[in-house]
Amino acid sequence: MVTQLGLVQAGEASIETTAGLKKGRIFRDLELSIEGRQSTFGCLELMEESHALLGFVPMLALGLEPDLKNRRLRLLPMNSEQSYITALSINKW
Repeated sequence: MVTQLGLVQAGEASIETTAGLKKGRIFRDLELSIEGRQSTFGCLELMEESHALLGFVPMLALGLEPDLKNRRLRLLPMNSEQSYITALSINKW
């Protein structure tokens, strides 16, 4: 799949998983589009895994949440009255 997508390798890493320490390759500039929302992310390939996982950061950035009952992704609101985008304020003490 990495070759089909034409991803550019940015490095390698050792990743601790529930199955133990695994080697992985890091790729950059993956353009991801889901339900009409898109952005660019870095991604990690675990060499011994056969399925793809969508991480928390892309889901948050694209305004998606898992709908566990229906086994799909749900779009969070994005209109003038409701938005999944939040602003954080950092105060210095």
